[in-house]
Amino acid sequence: MRPREHGYVNDAMAPFLDSIGNIFNLTLFGEDFVGWIDHWEDKVSDTSIAQIFTNEPEHVKAMLSTDFANFVKGHSNHEKIFSLLGEGVFNVDGEMWKFHRNMTRPYFSRERITHFELFARHSDSAIAKLLSQPDAVDFQDLVSKFTLDSASEFLFGINVRSLEQPLPLPHVKETERNTFSAAFTSVQAQAVVQGRFGGRRRTETLIDHLVKLTDDEKLIKDESFNIMVAGRDTTASTLTFACYMLATNPHVLSKLRAEILDHVGTSSYPTLDSFRDMKYLRAVINEILRLYPPVPLNQRECVSPTVFKSGGKHYFIPAGAAVIYSVLFMHTRKDLWGDDAETFDPERWLDDRYKKYVLPNPFISYLSMLGPAS
Repeated sequence: MRPREHGYVNDAMAPFLDSIGNIFNLTLFGEDFVGWIDHWEDKVSDTSIAQIFTNEPEHVKAMLSTDFANFVKGHSNHEKIFSLLGEGVFNVDGEMWKFHRNMTRPYFSRERITHFELFARHSDSAIAKLLSQPDAVDFQDLVSKFTLDSASEFLFGINVRSLEQPLPLPHVKETERNTFSAAFTSVQAQAVVQGRFGGRRRTETLIDHLVKLTDDEKLIKDESFNIMVAGRDTTASTLTFACYMLATNPHVLSKLRAEILDHVGTSSYPTLDSFRDMKYLRAVINEILRLYPPVPLNQRECVSPTVFKSGGKHYFIPAGAAVIYSVLFMHTRKDLWGDDAETFDPERWLDDRYKKYVLPNPFISYLSMLGPAS
């Protein structure tokens, strides 16, 4: 109980990890994990559940696109994250997944997802918060709050105003208003009350959309939470790494700033047309997502026996096998991206390297293989 009350809760795991050796010494963003896989993949085969690791584009394409129905999240994954995601769209399979997808997808019309004024307004608040701090700022915390405020207003019509809350202090009990769960529950309640009894809101929110389709309170909560988490976390991750890469690559920052000033200026908000015209901005975002994908490692469970094909070889995948795939490792393979695969260089999306590597084989990038789940 002492680590929970007075320190980092995972400190309690240290003695256990020391006792089992280096099996957990897997550095996801380094070479330790790759070396560990290379060392053991031909030596370990006798396990109760077949586990297969792949970073082959054709294999990932099959799981996420061409053979999507045969690769599910599975019971094991469902149980692990049920307490967080419940029966939301990102934690169900089959007909239940189709039901969730068909229920929420119509809400995200082109008109809604290009509502830049809302996001620009929240970005102004985030920048003001940044400029008000005389000392170093935790940028990841800042953009996480920015995306939470933006997502809550976009989805529910209510701004939870997390940017106005200070960073939590170590060893001090969290106030309820600072907790994500409290903010989420509060914003749901406010959205429902406004929807039923009227208020200042003029446009339909996700809650409004869902209550037209079902009166199942748990289903509405699970679904809206899944959408909220997906929208908030992926954007916050990308913005965090964008700041890091621009700070460490000033020549990229300079070129990107010049393009934005040329198309948007300093006194107006971007539009859909200006986004389309800013080719270098798209290249920078693509390169950040290539080297720092929000979900670098994932897993699917094979429903029926099948065969993966790649490089002229065939690999049998038994039913029930857990297939672990990493787009991070796929994105840094030199045979797929060239000798500079591990180098941050947005120009690769604009010069001959794009024609040489990506156009002939677009599925080397997970941006091209979102498939039915998108």
